[in-house]
Amino acid sequence: MPVYSKTDPCRVMAVSVVYDKRNNRRFTSRDEGRMKFVLCFCSSVLHNTLSYQRERYLKSQTMSLLNVVEVLFTHMDNMDLLLQKIMEQAQELANAERCSLFLVDYDAQELVAKIFDSAVSDIDQPSAEIRFPLTQGIAGYVASTGDVLNIRDAYSHPLFYRDVDLSTGFRTRNILCFPIKNEDGQIIGVAELCNKIDGTNLSVATISFL
Repeated sequence: MPVYSKTDPCRVMAVSVVYDKRNNRRFTSRDEGRMKFVLCFCSSVLHNTLSYQRERYLKSQTMSLLNVVEVLFTHMDNMDLLLQKIMEQAQELANAERCSLFLVDYDAQELVAKIFDSAVSDIDQPSAEIRFPLTQGIAGYVASTGDVLNIRDAYSHPLFYRDVDLSTGFRTRNILCFPIKNEDGQIIGVAELCNKIDGTNLSVATISFL
């Protein structure tokens, strides 16, 4: 039986299923009436629970944004450190295992990985740039087309470059890759989030917040 929203009687919030009435008897219209009565109270509890969860989520996101603002004002004199801190915040917001940033070098027609892995990068130690053609792989496709790629199974995707996993020992499960644009709409980089920590897939809704 459907559980309808408290605020919108036409919207189904959940479904309740009752199995196997005792003594091999069939469910009656009286049973339906009892279930409807019980589900009216369930609807209120479920609505309040979901509202509380949304408020907690928004509070968490707001605090993360404040952290980003603090980072911007604290590290404006050091671009490498600023990028590192922003990627760390993006990784935390998305609840991902890895967040990488690729900048577009239009003169060389290449992508440059300044921060290949925000979780392990050491900003105090100079690291070699990772460069590859602008059209190569998942990041290259996103940089070239401006499309968002939300890949649920990395190893089954034809654009996935497995050699990176082989060389680092990291196992990529899912990827959310999206373009970064300047105020004129030009693509200046690509961000790549890998492996949502709770085991679920990364959501495109994350992009609007980032």
